[in-house]
Amino acid sequence: MIGKLPLIHCPFGGEGYETKAHSIQKFSGCFNRLNSVFTGLERMVTKKSQGTVKRRSKAEQALYDAFERLKAGKPRSKALEARALSSGKSLVNITNVAIEAGLSRQLIAHKHCQYPEMRMMILEYVQTAKNSGDTLAALKELRVRVRELERKLDLRETHLAELVLENNRLRSKYEPNPPQGDNVVNFRRDRRRQ
Repeated sequence: MIGKLPLIHCPFGGEGYETKAHSIQKFSGCFNRLNSVFTGLERMVTKKSQGTVKRRSKAEQALYDAFERLKAGKPRSKALEARALSSGKSLVNITNVAIEAGLSRQLIAHKHCQYPEMRMMILEYVQTAKNSGDTLAALKELRVRVRELERKLDLRETHLAELVLENNRLRSKYEPNPPQGDNVVNFRRDRRRQ
């Protein structure tokens, strides 16, 4: 049995081999074919990781373009254009993207739709816009509150200044000889001495 190997099967073709040289030759061919398959896969993965964009279908591209137009506030649809001018709010939602694209809303409307990635992009944008809108509204309320508190503070400062002036006027009227030091207060009444 020297120089003989048991029958081995190569998954890429070939049959059992009886000699070492014949086995090695056939397996090297099998290895080369596997190597070329892996090299091709490696190239595909490298291209995708370098930013190669997946091709979109015409419908998906139309939805994407409509989404971008609505984000920019420049719809082509006359109805959406009129709504944008009258409301002043963002028009981006699933229904409006479908209308702008001229496609059925069912392509992106439900959880198991045909274009779930597009649906997620729209929903994330809407959520982000809603959160920023809430933040802006809260910020506006806080600014109004700050202005109101500043106005109240100004009124109190004015009132305090008026009271200080009144106090000084009354002191000068009832105290003909004010104390010599700034920090000395005369508590005696001049009337008791009479």
